[in-house]
Amino acid sequence: MLKKIGVWKWLHKDYEKNGLVYRDIQVLADLYMNYFNHRTLAYEPLLEPWYIHTSVTQFTRYTQQEIVLNSQKMLNINMTFGMAMTIKKIKERVLESMK
Repeated sequence: MLKKIGVWKWLHKDYEKNGLVYRDIQVLADLYMNYFNHRTLAYEPLLEPWYIHTSVTQFTRYTQQEIVLNSQKMLNINMTFGMAMTIKKIKERVLESMK
């Protein structure tokens, strides 16, 4: 689904050279998240739009993988009173359902 709307891009190459495996995985994502504030009856941003590029490289089958996360923007998480109340309600409902 995310591939269709162009939010998620996945590039994967797996090469076999002289019995050794070379891996190069690239993931590009544009992340954002909204939550519903019951007090104002409106959606509010929890995560501001954030573009991230992740790459995983492994030069041979026997070496460690190198994982790199890059972003040009700072990750902004909005914590408001409405969000705190939503988290509190979720916690209460989860604890109530475990009884």
